[in-house]
Amino acid sequence: MAVTKARPISPALLVEELTERVAAWPRETWVRVLVDGAPAAGPALLADALVAPLRARGRAVRRVSAGDFLRPASLRLEYGGTDPDAFYDDWLDEGALRREVLGPLEPGGTGRILPALWDSEKDRATRAPYEVLPTGACCSSTARCCSGGGCPRS
Repeated sequence: MAVTKARPISPALLVEELTERVAAWPRETWVRVLVDGAPAAGPALLADALVAPLRARGRAVRRVSAGDFLRPASLRLEYGGTDPDAFYDDWLDEGALRREVLGPLEPGGTGRILPALWDSEKDRATRAPYEVLPTGACCSSTARCCSGGGCPRS
């Protein structure tokens, strides 16, 4: 098993290095960038910061939020709003995120994604239309603690 060394890095340098890595990805396939982390860590800030530099390098980019793939409140809050196990296991609809966003961007996929499934504030479906990403596009997504769940990523 390869050992990865940790090193201190600024947020700006992290964005620059990730942008270079994504820009170098082959243009014949989609690129999925999954920024995982608890909301307090600010994964959305990193995912958002990747959009403009990737577009400047000629990549089409679609930003998707894990917050748009939460389960209905009746399921998320079944055990109360402070249960940590429910937060990790029941809030994010990982299956929908895989099925509607990450899976279609796998090699051989269709590129047809659903950018939002559930409006958690209104507690109803967003009714967002499907979008077809051009080949070579990048989908930058937050995933909120999906790292142990086997979400596919490039």
